[in-house]
Amino acid sequence: MSLRLLAIDLGKRSFHIHGIDSDGVIISRKTSRFKLIETIGELAPETIAMEACASAHYWGRGFLAAGHRVLLINPRFVKPFVKGSKNDAADAEGIYEAALRPTMRFVPVKSTEQQDLQSLHRTRDRIVCARTALINHIRGLLGEYGVILPQGAWRFLAQANDAIADAELSDFARALFSDMLDELGSLDFRLEKLDRQLVAIAGRTKLAAGSRSFQALGLWSQRRSSPRLTTAAIFDPGGSLRHGSALCLVNIRPVGNPGSAALVGALIIISGGK
Repeated sequence: MSLRLLAIDLGKRSFHIHGIDSDGVIISRKTSRFKLIETIGELAPETIAMEACASAHYWGRGFLAAGHRVLLINPRFVKPFVKGSKNDAADAEGIYEAALRPTMRFVPVKSTEQQDLQSLHRTRDRIVCARTALINHIRGLLGEYGVILPQGAWRFLAQANDAIADAELSDFARALFSDMLDELGSLDFRLEKLDRQLVAIAGRTKLAAGSRSFQALGLWSQRRSSPRLTTAAIFDPGGSLRHGSALCLVNIRPVGNPGSAALVGALIIISGGK
């Protein structure tokens, strides 16, 4: 008996596996997290397919190190192959069917360095959201006291201290706003620290360093393009920046004004042409 393909529906504590061996026997059963490696060793599949979801890259690196071929599939591409009601067994079978499609597009397994960088981006995004929420909160509360500050973080930061100092506020309110501004300063400090780390990483990354020659892109474009650019080597190890930029453009998701997203994409393509 040999097993060419095994699909795994990932979970936190339990996993469901699905495969068909060379004798036509269907393998479909649940296994615990602690027994997954042992089960894979017993079945010895040539290829392991999983959805590109939580912990998939962790397991993918482990299976690659054990000598298996790993296929990660975007969950959106698996959904059409799930039959009947959604459950672990149906999901595993859907992953199996999707992995067999000759035109299926697969997600490359991220290295630990790439996951570290992705975690850095997500941490920064979370702090930016918290910072924006705090600015809006302070602006809204100040409006109740007749203090109107302009929109935009840099305009707010430039005027907030003076506006609070000149406003007719009680000692209690003044202390409250002072504490919130201190909190905002702490968030700014953390953002600056993360930005320095991103600039340092960009300087060590050949593909990301190329885009830095375009001042118009700025740090924002380096943050957004770097994770995608670093993955370009997976698709074309000898590829140029043009390949990396094209990959970055494909991965852009429209945020806010569609014209702005199109402009950012165009700028990244220009940088890739160097």
